[in-house]
Amino acid sequence: MQRIGGAIETDVGGDRAVLGERVQPGQVRALMQETAAGDLAQEVRAGLSHGLPRGSCMVPETGTEAPLAVRGRIYHNRPPFTNHQSRKIMRNNGGGGAETRWALGLMSGTSLDGIDAALVRSDGRGRVEAGARLSRAYDAAFRGRLRAVLGETGPVDEIERELTLKHSEAVRDLLAEADMAAGDVQVVGFHGHTIWHQPDAGRTRQIGDGAMLAAETGIDVICDFRGRDMAEGGQGAPLAPLYHAALAAALPKPLAVLNLGGVGNLTWIGPGADDILAFDTGPGNALIDDWAARHTGQPVDLGGALARAGGVAESALAELLDNPYFALPPPKSLDREDFDPAPVAAPPRPTARRR
Repeated sequence: MQRIGGAIETDVGGDRAVLGERVQPGQVRALMQETAAGDLAQEVRAGLSHGLPRGSCMVPETGTEAPLAVRGRIYHNRPPFTNHQSRKIMRNNGGGGAETRWALGLMSGTSLDGIDAALVRSDGRGRVEAGARLSRAYDAAFRGRLRAVLGETGPVDEIERELTLKHSEAVRDLLAEADMAAGDVQVVGFHGHTIWHQPDAGRTRQIGDGAMLAAETGIDVICDFRGRDMAEGGQGAPLAPLYHAALAAALPKPLAVLNLGGVGNLTWIGPGADDILAFDTGPGNALIDDWAARHTGQPVDLGGALARAGGVAESALAELLDNPYFALPPPKSLDREDFDPAPVAAPPRPTARRR
């Protein structure tokens, strides 16, 4: 993830909030100045009148600053906003973005295990309130179909539709569990599922139909975060550091956050406003899950039972660590297929040493 700055435009709960100013890592300013909001409203309507796709994001450059790398695409569930609406929300928030809003985040990670959904209430800076959350595991048949399209092979469009409908079910289930209506949530953050990631070639692909999800849920959807980050020169991963920085706003610095998903990533946050660094560290659960499925028929190492019962296969470990990725300086990111699991293709014979 690169240093980020610039402007963001989104629609929140019927009133369009235009977010701008200088954006520090982990700190998204809630609103632009009223005049800038009005100007942007005119640009968005002008773009729509010239046939701009509804999913496009019209954001003006702010001086020499680059636009916010992770703003993504926006699929609106409501008509275009007006100058009156953008000025009204500016007055209600005093221009400072102190008001908190509910967002619903969706994630389908590289482990292929299922969908995580969570409600979060935040001011977009350092105030973060965790709401209800749930996980919905993929059944074995769908997990196999999703696994088959990694690398952009097979019936990608068919699986994308199925994946999107599963996400819409997760949204409805979470809202029911939280006793909330769709109108209580201002925006859905829809990551989709990564099926191809080559940052050195400037390519990343996440399947998931944002327009369909907006229609199915009745809530505005922001998606395509990774593609937008790469378009601005970033790695497209990891994305979690913005959330880490918000959670850590009041904590002593420096600190580090290790996130062990299908791929591992690390966020380092220093005492200064710009002191943030994040990168993928290496394989995480994805290769372990693949090994467990191949040799035990289980989708994961349940409870870490296999790991506890075994030891370290030194030769296999040395071969896995002999990868040029580890010597690369950050920022850097990985695809789940970047590491060859051949050294552990067969059940290894551990040496005496344990860890």
